[in-house]
Amino acid sequence: MTVARSRRSRRLLRVAVAPIAVASAAGGMAASASASTQRAQALTPVAIELALVPPKMIFMGFYVAKSEGFFRRNGLNVQLLAQPTGNQAIRGVAAGEGVFAAGGGDAVAASDLHGANLQVIWTYGVDDLSLIGVKSIHSVSDLPGHTIGVTDKSGPSYTMPVIAMQKAGVNPSKANYVILGGRPALVGALVNGQIQAAAFHVDDGLNVLSKDPSLHVIAQMSQVAPSFLYGPLAVSKPYAAHHKKVVQEVLTSLIEAQRWMYSHSSATIALAITDTQEPPAVVRGAYRILTKNHDWVQNAGTMSKATVNYTLRVFKSVGVIDRLIPYSTFVAPQYASTVLKQIGTVKCGTTLCP
Repeated sequence: MTVARSRRSRRLLRVAVAPIAVASAAGGMAASASASTQRAQALTPVAIELALVPPKMIFMGFYVAKSEGFFRRNGLNVQLLAQPTGNQAIRGVAAGEGVFAAGGGDAVAASDLHGANLQVIWTYGVDDLSLIGVKSIHSVSDLPGHTIGVTDKSGPSYTMPVIAMQKAGVNPSKANYVILGGRPALVGALVNGQIQAAAFHVDDGLNVLSKDPSLHVIAQMSQVAPSFLYGPLAVSKPYAAHHKKVVQEVLTSLIEAQRWMYSHSSATIALAITDTQEPPAVVRGAYRILTKNHDWVQNAGTMSKATVNYTLRVFKSVGVIDRLIPYSTFVAPQYASTVLKQIGTVKCGTTLCP
């Protein structure tokens, strides 16, 4: 065989081998894609309805659990469905769009009386609401005669000022209430003088205070009603009855995520700036307050009988519900108890964290 012929043979050999190599690589990629698809299919799909658009920082545990992979590591493929209000989040579950809902307890209670068949299984946060008003409103007693902005006539933005006025001994019906479309609208309405007071979460509260130095905090929900149940995560009772393991996996993911948030400040703040769309300075300030007060729940939350029954009495007194709901109908603490037996509890100083 001549040298030229030998070289040509080697070239032919390389050409012949190349398709085999490509086919082998394609086969490997197909196998990898197939394995990835199988893993994705193995994850349990879950839809969670959330109040508010954009979310407030008190809700960040849900977004962290998704973006940082806590849901996925616990076998879940979670879809977060954000709604403008807690009532709409609850309606989403009642309509079958989701099986979990995070929003106001008032919406859960009202929906239960109308056959929604939901039950509170955890509370994701401690109440971070503050009532903020113009400088002419010196105290809660001055609210009658002024206009208060609310997102609806049953949610926390309505419940808080009503509770505060009742406690101060003034008639809540003497105040005017304007329903505005979503929490971001409350900020602009207060700054522009359309309303004279509104209840804000810590981040949009800091935001509105930064826009107008004459505005001030009139009352804080944690002081007005320290035993109030805030931040419930509710689940469809029929779903929970048939998917107890999934319910526990959701709670495990959320509790692990919220514990992570306390030790990963930079990452949590970066995610919150993106998700809440609040200014970075506002997010950093809100993070400091929420972590200092242990507002992101790290254990079972606040579902004691005393807290739940007090809250239900408040809902009845403000007209959200027309009759009381039994404790065992409204909450199911056993799911969180089971999870904490598996992952342990966390202390805040010398006492158990909420």
